[in-house]
Amino acid sequence: SSGINAEWPLRPGEKEKQEWFQKELDKISERIGNLNLDSFNVEYLKGCALNIGNEYNPKAEEKLIDAAKMSPTTYEIWNELGDCIWKKGDKKGARNCFERALSHKKNKVSLRNLSIVMRQQEQVSKEEKRKKYRLRLCVDTTA
Repeated sequence: SSGINAEWPLRPGEKEKQEWFQKELDKISERIGNLNLDSFNVEYLKGCALNIGNEYNPKAEEKLIDAAKMSPTTYEIWNELGDCIWKKGDKKGARNCFERALSHKKNKVSLRNLSIVMRQQEQVSKEEKRKKYRLRLCVDTTA
């Protein structure tokens, strides 16, 4: 059949789910590769397919970086790459990607994600200041 069989096997374990998901992604990537598209579109679509899950996928990042190198002014690529890098926990890198996307086109996705990442960075910064303050108090009381 031409569609993806989205039914999970009966009561699979996590490993089976991951293997099933990877097989489906491989099928999608193969189909994308068979389309008559510019190479940056192929890499972008493969990267998007690999970036679907909630977990960071280094292969997705690799494909999206390749797409960004081939088409550096395509804001959708920068948004997807920012999302991928964000999953890795690299908020600064994600922020750079969303800012880069906005430099090419003002769009809702970049603005929303940039806002969230900046608030997360502010929260981390506040927590770091609190830790430094507490450490200073500890040092001052022991001296």
